[in-house]
Amino acid sequence: MTKRQALVGYVACAVAAAGLTALIDLALIALGAGWLAWALNIAFLTGLVVVTWGCFMPNAGVFGRVIDGVGVTERVVALTFDDGPSPDVTPRILDVLRREHVRATFFVLGRHAERHPELVERMVREGHEVASHGWSHGVLTFAGPRRIVWELVRTQRLLERLGVRRVRLFRAPHGFRNPFVVRTAQRLGYRVVGWSAGVFDTARPGADVIVARTKRALEPGAIVLLHDADGNGTDDRTQTAEALPAIVDAVRHASLRPVTVSELHRYAPVRAVSWRRLALVATGAAVLVTFGYERLDRDEVLDSLATFRGLSLPLVVAALLANLVSVFFKASVWKAALDTIPGGRRFRYGEVMPALFIGFLLNSVLIARIGEVGRIYVLRRRLAKEGTQVSTPTIAGTVVMEQLFLGLSLLLVLLVGAVTIDNGVPEWVGRSTLVFAAVLLALLVGVVALDVFSRVRRRRRARAEDGASLAEGWWRSLLRNAEGIVHAVSRGQRILRDPGRAAWSIVAGLLSWVAQIVGILWTLEAFGIRNGLGAAGVVFLVSTLIGLFPVVPGNIGVFQIAVALSLSQAFDVSTARGTAFAIGLQFIEVALGVGLGLLFLSLEGLSFGEVRRGIHAADVEAARTTAVPVVPALADEPDQVRQALGAGSVST
Repeated sequence: MTKRQALVGYVACAVAAAGLTALIDLALIALGAGWLAWALNIAFLTGLVVVTWGCFMPNAGVFGRVIDGVGVTERVVALTFDDGPSPDVTPRILDVLRREHVRATFFVLGRHAERHPELVERMVREGHEVASHGWSHGVLTFAGPRRIVWELVRTQRLLERLGVRRVRLFRAPHGFRNPFVVRTAQRLGYRVVGWSAGVFDTARPGADVIVARTKRALEPGAIVLLHDADGNGTDDRTQTAEALPAIVDAVRHASLRPVTVSELHRYAPVRAVSWRRLALVATGAAVLVTFGYERLDRDEVLDSLATFRGLSLPLVVAALLANLVSVFFKASVWKAALDTIPGGRRFRYGEVMPALFIGFLLNSVLIARIGEVGRIYVLRRRLAKEGTQVSTPTIAGTVVMEQLFLGLSLLLVLLVGAVTIDNGVPEWVGRSTLVFAAVLLALLVGVVALDVFSRVRRRRRARAEDGASLAEGWWRSLLRNAEGIVHAVSRGQRILRDPGRAAWSIVAGLLSWVAQIVGILWTLEAFGIRNGLGAAGVVFLVSTLIGLFPVVPGNIGVFQIAVALSLSQAFDVSTARGTAFAIGLQFIEVALGVGLGLLFLSLEGLSFGEVRRGIHAADVEAARTTAVPVVPALADEPDQVRQALGAGSVST
């Protein structure tokens, strides 16, 4: 089973478990045991979080302890290499390690060791630690004890025939585990190993990037994850070999000593369960709960608890699916804009959706709408890996067009809602709609003006510039730089010249907003707020306006206050119930965006830090592009020299 298959299978199991929980929830509510349904929901969500953490976090101790280097104070680090050996990369890595007198730990695959036994024998001769990575590199998330035993025992027998005296360390492929992995490995005499620093060298970001990532991860007890082969195919790992000399230098410059994992683990402290710490945490939690219960209005607290106890999980699941549909149609709008970029390339949803969800993830945990920049970086990175180069301003232009068409369709939804819904909607909703229309009109005028400017300047570019003064040449050079950015952005706005795709963008935008409103309506129903489309429309407008001006990451707190106040003023919904609904609504939206965002971030081989560094690099590139131009060398322009210095001669 591959990594992708394991993740998709896990998501399918989670959805099936949620559906089963929803059915049991309905049965319990029908029997009048609403409190038991609430307890079941809490147990399901808690179990889902715990199991997910234990399965996919390489150092999680949920299913058993792993060697992770935590607590090591001795200035040692372990360089580890997975998936080998390979005939192209492993010898180069061994050469570097021998030249630098460094010992490392190799987690070898049995099937690769069978093909290249001489490399395993060389590892043993040169004093490296040889450990097991299993036989097939199959992900063990759904593996039973029998399969785990087969992977370990078959690999161990081969390694022992090749001269490895004692194989006692095992690292699960991708670090994915289940409740059987650690227990079965320990029964066979193994210790399971995680890592403290994955530098994502499998994404082939370049040797310099691999070195830079490793430098940032160096600290006492660090276990660095690198690769000397591809576990699932024949992907190139030469960048890792190219980066290794600089990595060894960085380790030594940090006054650290490279050792094997077994040596590093000798410096790890014994970590027993700290009952004192658990008691202190429990006491502190009890004090906080007691203090809060005494300070807060008990009726409000009981009302909030009653709201959550009566929560309808089927409607929550339906709202979650409606939000997923909404995101799909938003992706359709962006894809339509991307498809009009000159060059004839047609973008796939498999390229657009990951970037979009990673953008949602960044907007949820960061501020300043950095998610829009982040998704541009992710998409450019994906295209570059496939050999397609698209400039940042061009993709930014498609994002602007996506926002414009979503805004136009949003305006249509608001206007239709204002005309058709008569259910106590406050007057400020209408005023806000007019303000939004004015802002949208200004944006449309700006986009059209940018496109017109791009066309006009492109026609004038052929004009000769002979005889221009220094000041004129400087100004025209600066203008050309600005024009380059404008033309690149304009390339991303070609959808304005494609009536078919523009019309589809409006339709997709309408469907996206309608799905989002339906999701809000179902969430209101789930929380017992039955004020119809009027309440859904108010919440929709408030959440949209709040999303335009992020104050804190995810607008947590601000969103809840704004929604609760709007519902209480417009529909006389209690503050407690309105706040509970706002918490639930944001959880539904964030759970979708953050959950799938983290999934796609992992599939792209990225981390938060890498995305932020990519955004910074894009900013630096843009700054260089728009930098003030340098005046041409005066020595090459004698006429301009005379104009600048004035008439007269200089004699020697």
